[in-house]
Amino acid sequence: MKQEELDIPADLPRLHYLKLRHQAYSGSKLTFQKDELKNLKYILVEGSNITNISFDGGAPELEKIVLPFTGLKLNGILDLLKLKEVELTYNTSSTNNNSSDINSRGSTSLSIFKDATQIAKMTLRGTRLKQDDLRDFANKSNISCLMMLDHSYAESELTFNEDELLKLNLLILNCSNINNISFHSGSAPKINKIVWSFKEMKALSGINNLQRLRELEFNGDHVLTQLRTLKERRAMSASGDYGTV
Repeated sequence: MKQEELDIPADLPRLHYLKLRHQAYSGSKLTFQKDELKNLKYILVEGSNITNISFDGGAPELEKIVLPFTGLKLNGILDLLKLKEVELTYNTSSTNNNSSDINSRGSTSLSIFKDATQIAKMTLRGTRLKQDDLRDFANKSNISCLMMLDHSYAESELTFNEDELLKLNLLILNCSNINNISFHSGSAPKINKIVWSFKEMKALSGINNLQRLRELEFNGDHVLTQLRTLKERRAMSASGDYGTV
């Protein structure tokens, strides 16, 4: 499909979902013009050939977008006032999938959303981010839900610093690389639930800095051992350090 051929579905007034799978769109630039896709709620774009997506007044009702994590340029995102959810994915089975390539392009991909304050939920999958990739986004983000799934993070330690993720209330981690999480004072002050699925839990620090935290859910090979250890170390809670296992 080429840009001129996209005019056909764009004129469908009741179209709510649009999925452009691998090779479905052959061009490098995808543009949504004014009065196109007026009722579109969801769009999924796959494939590395698309390098530029522009919303020039089109798809004003868009609520969720799923994009490839390939350093693409995204224009007009701030004008999508109803956009609440973004999912960034990378094909981990690709033959070109190496950490340096993903990180060099990925940082640009994540940073384009830092000023889109209307976005409430961010899902990362296969992005292999590093701590520095998250920092600039976390400082300005208004997201209330962050999901970090398979291969979303390349490091073992995940640290949240002061003034990062100020609106976050739900954190979901299902990334096997992560075995150490630390919350510094002033980070994620509104978080009330953490769901952590892991292969190994080495440390969980700074929980006492999270004054609104009400629920912890652990899923892993040694969940019961971890929970028992946390209970035995309640005396250490004043320091906010829930120990190294």
